[in-house]
Parts: sequence; C-alpha cells; structure tokens
Amino acid sequence: METYVRGILPDNYLAKKHELMDKVMPLGYRFTQQGKEVLFNKTGRIESIINELMPICDSLGLDVDDLELREYRKNDDSLRSSFYQGEIER
Repeated sequence: METYVRGILPDNYLAKKHELMDKVMPLGYRFTQQGKEVLFNKTGRIESIINELMPICDSLGLDVDDLELREYRKNDDSLRSSFYQGEIER
C-alpha cells in the first residue's frame, strides 16, 4: 500500500523556511503556499518522514514535535495516521 504524508510548517518554522526547504527538497519534499500557510508533502510512511526530518530540524534549532503531519493512502486519499504534538495516532 502506497502512502504519502502532508504537513504544515508551524509559524515558528517560517523564519528558517528557506533553509529547511533547501535541505529537504533534494529528498523529494514538495512545497506549496496557501495563504499564509506553507504546506509540504512526500511519498512515504509517517514514521519514515519523522525520522528523516528530525535530524534536519534539530540542526536548524527546530523541534519536530511542532509539526502537524497526516499520512494518506494513495489509492483513495483516506487518512491512515496523524502526528501532532509529538504523538502518532492511527
């Protein structure tokens, strides 16, 4: 089953948005802006995305627990799991 993860950059990430984007876009992350919100997505499982983002966020002084992530199934876009305030919910 293929999945993808969507996330929203929290306000406290916006000052380092370009630095973060420079580090993760080569890894397959795609970014869009909707109003004031910066959204991103990447194919993969939520655990893999968290593990990939954690050292990058740490190196920029950002806390990965501030991210809000949702994992969806590719075949029907149904929600599979979410990550909020450091917790994964299924």
